[in-house]
Amino acid sequence: MSFNLVFTNDYTRRARRLIKKHPEIKAQYGKALDLLESNP
Repeated sequence: MSFNLVFTNDYTRRARRLIKKHPEIKAQYGKALDLLESNP
């Protein structure tokens, strides 16, 4: 079974701001979202 994450506009805006302020966590953040999507 496959799951899809659905992001609100507010979440997307906040995530962009977070990555812009802390670009070093971009890879870890993406990996965490991938893990959440594969095994919620």
